[in-house]
Amino acid sequence: MAIDNLQVSQIQITAGPGLTTSDFIEIHNPTGQDIDLDGMRLVKRTKTGSADTLLKSWTSPTIIRAGGYYLWANSSYTTITASPDVTTTGTIADDNGIALRLGANDTGAIIDSAAWGLAANAFVEGAVFATNPGANESLERSADANNNSVDFFLQTAAHPRNSQSQASPPPPPPAGPPSPPAAPTSTPELAPPPAASGGFSLEISEVMPNPQGKDSGSEWVEFYNASNGEFNLSGFIIDDDGVEDIPSKNAFTIENQKIPIFGYLTINIPKGKFALNNAETDAIRVFDSSKNLRLRLAYSGSKEGFSYARNSSGIWEWTENPTPGAANVFEEAVSYQNTLIVSEALANPDGDDEEGEFIELHNTGADSIDLADWVLADLTRRYTISEEDLLDTEIKAGGYMALYREVTGISLNNSGAEKISLFNPLGELVNEIGFTDAKEGISYSWSQDQIYQWTANPTPAAANKIIVGTKIETQQAKLTEKISEQINFPKEVVLKAIRSQDLGTKIATGGIVSAPPGIFGEDVFYLAGSGIRVVLSAAQNLSLGIGDEVVLQGTLAEKYRETQLIIDSSTVQVVRSNSQVAAHDVKTGQIGEEQEGWLVKIAGQVSENQGDAFFVDDGSGQARVLIQEETGIIKPKIKKGDYIQITGIVSQYNENYRVLPRFQGDIIVGRVAGSTTLPRTGTSFWLILAVFAGICYIFTWVNLILIRRLAEKAKL
Repeated sequence: MAIDNLQVSQIQITAGPGLTTSDFIEIHNPTGQDIDLDGMRLVKRTKTGSADTLLKSWTSPTIIRAGGYYLWANSSYTTITASPDVTTTGTIADDNGIALRLGANDTGAIIDSAAWGLAANAFVEGAVFATNPGANESLERSADANNNSVDFFLQTAAHPRNSQSQASPPPPPPAGPPSPPAAPTSTPELAPPPAASGGFSLEISEVMPNPQGKDSGSEWVEFYNASNGEFNLSGFIIDDDGVEDIPSKNAFTIENQKIPIFGYLTINIPKGKFALNNAETDAIRVFDSSKNLRLRLAYSGSKEGFSYARNSSGIWEWTENPTPGAANVFEEAVSYQNTLIVSEALANPDGDDEEGEFIELHNTGADSIDLADWVLADLTRRYTISEEDLLDTEIKAGGYMALYREVTGISLNNSGAEKISLFNPLGELVNEIGFTDAKEGISYSWSQDQIYQWTANPTPAAANKIIVGTKIETQQAKLTEKISEQINFPKEVVLKAIRSQDLGTKIATGGIVSAPPGIFGEDVFYLAGSGIRVVLSAAQNLSLGIGDEVVLQGTLAEKYRETQLIIDSSTVQVVRSNSQVAAHDVKTGQIGEEQEGWLVKIAGQVSENQGDAFFVDDGSGQARVLIQEETGIIKPKIKKGDYIQITGIVSQYNENYRVLPRFQGDIIVGRVAGSTTLPRTGTSFWLILAVFAGICYIFTWVNLILIRRLAEKAKL
């Protein structure tokens, strides 16, 4: 069986805020024969993960028919538009990678894989697809060049297909090797693009979606005949993208057109037929005379006068040298430095937003960069940096540039979520930041600790200085900053007193590791006792284990309102190992600010169950339990009313508190010996206890009366 030809064809990781388990993975069999999934498994890895997490394994015959699809989805994704062929509780997220393996986790042969965002794991094929798909978007396959960055495009409306969906037609048996064309007698042309896979000899070689001047009637599609015989296009149908794999009413049927051996043919799209999108994602679909979908090419973000063409390596690029009816021509590839970051954003300045609002860029590299034609964007608007707007578009090495709202037209959100993205002139994402609920006079800035923080001291076009606090506290904070710069040593603080210190304070402290790096992320660990979240300021290898007693130094900060200590691994010293780490026995209704960072143990009944989270109640009030995907914990099958015991870290996320289990063994389903679990409600327990105490009191009182009467009779 040609199992190596199975493809991961479409991936969705979210349906929007609060719907992060709305995940699906579509698998496609592009071959001409059925393929059995028995013995295979679908696995994932986190951003820098080195071990597989199982999503689904197949242990019995499961056939994907020739040209057909197979759909996996998270079991909580109940609104998916196509019924999944199989579901599990596994999830995928930003910066992940997934793979279809034949054999065991970690060692089985990889049949196909894909990775996105900032993923840097073994599932990156070629180069990573650099964008994380957003709500109801999907990564959809358009090619098979063994390179994630070119094989996939961002589909703005995901359309999952299952085993019941219409199959793409399997390719005919491949023809024998074609005879090469006669040697040219004049100036040689570029080599023709490689032949289409699967034996189908017709290829799309170039598309013009945004011609100079009026588009209607001037858009065109170029085809290439990769066979050693004439190809008859008559009856073939071309159309733009659609939800279903059938031609629309605006499709165009080609008549009386043939392509010579190894030749090119350009088809103009007539007025009144479909029109290709310019700024948004679109695709060319080609159907044969039986209306079977044979070819599909997707693109995104065209420029006027540029065509989308395939080079001799099979990679698609935008070119300003369209060549309809001839071999494609490309200028020498241009590369851009990736040393630019969005270093500061002031979304809510004092006074008039329109005058004071700015976005600052910082060049962290050793060479100057000309910012002309770079693009800055927020969630609703894009701005192309232009010499017409700025006196100087060059940003020097180590330099800063502030771009104000009155120039860019970008109005940043004061409340709710906001995202700022920076693209180079090729349209490649170079840097991106996000924040929520900007306060007046407070900017979001890149700090020396290489993290973003809110600061009460905006510094447009200059190095950032982080001052945490309100405007009233700013002067005092500046004075404190000057003093600390002169003294330059951390303040020694015991762990239980850390939260009484001001944010930004340099602290020396110590404690016992309750959750080592690698559990909740490679750069995060927790100390036990009163508890604190510790974050490494940069990607650093720090080997710690549970029970290691450490001393360290860092700066007090806050993320999503959870207190944390930002440190450098060089400040960490292990004093001793194998110290005992005890969890605090806590009632579910007590989980809150006082327990933040603690390692706790709770027990009770499941009161709610939703995705990777559930609620436990021992009668004192319910506590939220969240299984984070980095832990690799598989959520047990539980239902409302089940008794369960959880050990985990109390973590704050904005206004909410949750308990985070660390390992699979931190979750025990069923009644536990020695558990402090209360009966169904706290009220009934105390009522029973009060009645029992009353009965004991009455019994004792009656006994005393009887004893006294017997004593009096004895005297007589």
